[in-house]
Amino acid sequence: MRIIVFSDSYKDDAEPILVTQMFQNGLDTFHLNKPRFTEELYEEYIESIPEEYHPRIFIHQFHRYI
Repeated sequence: MRIIVFSDSYKDDAEPILVTQMFQNGLDTFHLNKPRFTEELYEEYIESIPEEYHPRIFIHQFHRYI
């Protein structure tokens, strides 16, 4: 069984920490969808998650970060 989580669309400063913990505990895929985020906020969010997990993050905006 694969574990897949979708983000809430609103800003939550604790979310990247929780996502990192979920990856450490077996999360397979995380869908990041923050339609109200600027490109800077998107980059900040992604950079706050360890780089080793970046390939397992599917982003829904600003696809150049893939």
